[in-house]
Amino acid sequence: MVTSWPKYLLRFRATACHYASLGAVVGKVLVQWNGPAPAPVIDCAHVPPDKGDPKFSVDVEVVAFERNTLLNRYASPEKLSQFPAVLLQDDDVRYSRKALRAFSAVHVLFPDAVLGLLREGGRLRRGGPIKELHDA
Repeated sequence: MVTSWPKYLLRFRATACHYASLGAVVGKVLVQWNGPAPAPVIDCAHVPPDKGDPKFSVDVEVVAFERNTLLNRYASPEKLSQFPAVLLQDDDVRYSRKALRAFSAVHVLFPDAVLGLLREGGRLRRGGPIKELHDA
């Protein structure tokens, strides 16, 4: 997850903890904070492990960058290469368990492909497995 907006920090923490609660599908949550504000502490200890099983506990790690650039999402290859599949996303989208399982299934079929979602007419479908987050 990538962000640089301190005003959206509560939403950002909620999204990180949402993924931390999906340990049967998610191996780790890596938050990339694009400065200049100090990087937040994201503590998801209050989130029980997926299926109530400690083996599905998920670590949340925050990596801070001084410069705000979209290229930061590729700046930690040693962290990104720990897993066979990596989902890169911005802070205004939250994927459901169903969407993450679909990504995983397609990745198994096409391990060398770059996967993504297309928006219909520039908008995400309502009621789909993806939630687009907007603050009022």
